[in-house]
Amino acid sequence: MHLTIAIATWNRADRLSLTLDALREMNLPDDVTCDATVCDNKSTDHTRAAVEKQIEQWTQQHGDRFPLRYLFEPTQGKSHALNRLVRETQGDWLLLIDDDIKVERNWLCAYVDGMRRYSNAVCFGGPMSPWLDDGMVLKGRKAFLIEQYPEAFGILRVANDTKMEFPEATAFGGNMALRRDAIPAEGYNPNAGMFAGKRIAGEDVEMVRRVIEGREGWLLADAQVCHYVPMDQLNLGAFWRWQKGHGAQWLASRGKPEPGKFGVAWWAWRRYLARLGGALVRWRPWPTRGFYHALAEAARFYGYLKA
Repeated sequence: MHLTIAIATWNRADRLSLTLDALREMNLPDDVTCDATVCDNKSTDHTRAAVEKQIEQWTQQHGDRFPLRYLFEPTQGKSHALNRLVRETQGDWLLLIDDDIKVERNWLCAYVDGMRRYSNAVCFGGPMSPWLDDGMVLKGRKAFLIEQYPEAFGILRVANDTKMEFPEATAFGGNMALRRDAIPAEGYNPNAGMFAGKRIAGEDVEMVRRVIEGREGWLLADAQVCHYVPMDQLNLGAFWRWQKGHGAQWLASRGKPEPGKFGVAWWAWRRYLARLGGALVRWRPWPTRGFYHALAEAARFYGYLKA
């Protein structure tokens, strides 16, 4: 069995270097072969130089046992980079992580064990815990957001191996494995994902939905990674943008908001304003579910209207 670890990246050279450091130091299963490929999605920072430096370090440490490769995808959009990785890698399984992920030392071994334990599965995922800056302590609204809305910050809790039941139990794109022969020919949706910092949600969970339809997928409790959560992202703005990105995804599933008088979708604007007003009246000096729930709904309608 041959495994390929795949990373799509854009303008995160320094964080990507830490991600690759952790991959380089992890434990490798004895009875499989593996490689890693980074696809640079038209970065304007020093991503290429960072990966080339890593390639030298990997060669010194692993030789041909665990090679690292660099690809460049000029078409902007994370899904384009992911599809390039699908096309230009050879692993029987494609293990996908983001460029701000730190894998645990036994991460790859946990996936291999899961593949053998659940031999009929075509998709796996694993838990994603917060990766915080040194000395960072969460409290107040920041702690509330991570605890109550972990998915908005790329956090996934998996206490025990769990069979995927979409959408309640699904893998996240930052820690996911796909069996190559189960990946749809059309690949990832090019209209979803990150576009130079702008987010339209859903390229990862949509892929999971298509892959496991009529088949088997599992979340593996031991396939653990940490997802970087910067302090300045634990705020209302980041929460709004994440929810807005999910609303933009509605365009694919629901079509454009049906227009009313003068060609304007007044019904959708009314729902957006009503939910925004509901959030404002529910605001308290302390964090509450009622406020954030109404704000999330308002942001999703706004994203839908602006998509």
